[in-house]
Amino acid sequence: MKFHCLLLLCIVLVPAMAHGAEPSDYQGTYQLNDAAAAEAARDEAVEGVVALIPGLFRGLARTRLSRAATVTRFFQFEVEGDRMTIASDQSSGWATDLVATEIEATSTGGQKLHLSRWMDGGSLNSRARTRRGERLSLFALAQEGSRLTVTTTIQNPVLPKPLVYRTEYRREIAAEPSSP
Repeated sequence: MKFHCLLLLCIVLVPAMAHGAEPSDYQGTYQLNDAAAAEAARDEAVEGVVALIPGLFRGLARTRLSRAATVTRFFQFEVEGDRMTIASDQSSGWATDLVATEIEATSTGGQKLHLSRWMDGGSLNSRARTRRGERLSLFALAQEGSRLTVTTTIQNPVLPKPLVYRTEYRREIAAEPSSP
């Protein structure tokens, strides 16, 4: 009887004690689930910030925020030890160590930025800072590993509050090699 109770306790507690994702768990490509829903959520977040800006500047703010708050179509993660490369339809990818140390990089538009990445409780953080502000992307992998949620926070000193929006992705399953 004691053995059965102990076994039942282990079955119940083991999933609760499972730790977060490791960097290698992110390896692979993730496609945007629903582009229309992601863009609608982003637009709603933009409107929430724009509503706090004086009326005369709302149109300009809406245009700039919508341009800055991109909806990425896919992410590709490559992991080599404690080093990770993240590529997307927005960038060709930069390799960084996962230690929160900033590196200097240049965006596809030629803008200098400071990039850092780190793991925290199984979630991957990626921060890009420029002289105008910063973008923090929090990547959270679902327990089964097939879904990825990205929460993006854009901060700028002229904004009345940070712009925060969320996008959902699904892991792309690699095709099995065909046999000759």
